[in-house]
Formats: sequence, C-alpha cells, structure tokens
Amino acid sequence: MLGLRAVATLAVLGTSLALLLSRRVRHDVVGVATALALVALGVVTPDQLLGDLASPAVVVLAASMILAGLLAESGLMDVAGDRVAGRAGGERRALLAIAALAALASGFVSDVAITLALLPALYSMAKRFGRPASKYLMLLAYAAIVGGRYTMIGTSSNVVLESLWISRFGRQLPILAPAYLGLP
Repeated sequence: MLGLRAVATLAVLGTSLALLLSRRVRHDVVGVATALALVALGVVTPDQLLGDLASPAVVVLAASMILAGLLAESGLMDVAGDRVAGRAGGERRALLAIAALAALASGFVSDVAITLALLPALYSMAKRFGRPASKYLMLLAYAAIVGGRYTMIGTSSNVVLESLWISRFGRQLPILAPAYLGLP
C-alpha cells in the first residue's frame, strides 16, 4: 500500500505532467513549482534540491540552452540561413550544409540547444526555397542527435554519464571518450 507521501508525490508529478502537456503554463514555471512542491512535501530536502541544480550536468545543459536562445534571438542564424541557401547552389546542398553544421556543433554544445539555435536558419532556408519548414525539421534534429554522440558534452545523456562517472571513480573521462562508438 502506498503511503501518504508517495500518493502526494505521484499527485504532484501527475499535475506537472498534465500542465506540461496542456502547454498552458511555461515549462520552466512548471519545473520550479514541481521542485518546490516536492521540497514542501519533504520528498527532497532543500540541500538535495540545490545540490542537484548545481550538478555539472544541469549547469552545462542550462548554459547551452541560454547560448542557443541568444543565438536564435540575435538574428544571426536568420542571416546564416539566407547565406547558406543563397550560396549552396540548391536545396539539397543547403540542407546538407545545415545538417553538417548541426552534427559538428552538437558535439560541443547540447544537441537540443543546437537544434534550437539552428531553427531560425532552417526557417529562413525554407522560406527562400518556398517549402514548409516542417519538411526540414527531422533532418536537423537527426543530424544534431547523431553529431552529439562523439563527445562527453554533446548530449545530455553523456553529460549525466560523466557526472555519474566522476562521482563513482573521482576522475573525468576524456572529452572524446565516446568518439570510437559515436563517430561510426
């Protein structure tokens, strides 16, 4: 039988999931409210919460999201998309150039962040070629996911893996440790 705390925890997580799926409340607000509710219920202590928020995995992912947002908002990626589309010599070459850039860059910045950062370039290219941007989205996302697999910081799973490795063995993995598996 579930205890009162377990039921309350499931209720908080269920409510959070419903809010995220409804998209009526911003995801960051839902995340903070969920964390605070779990602290209020005594599921986690404030020290545990702050310790998890200060973990290298969270800091790296948050920083890469901020970087992606700044790039997207700056308008630089719109200009890049126009230039790539204009100089590539066709739609296929332009898409390959954006995919190659996403694959290369996502090894050093989160694959999610690179996808977000390159979306304005993709929209600009789609507009130039008279196509819906949705036609190109999967290629961009796939290139970023595949590219992020060759370094320890390119994807959130590798960042978390490295944090666990450090806590277990007390040393970092080389940044290109997953390259022998990730590059092929």
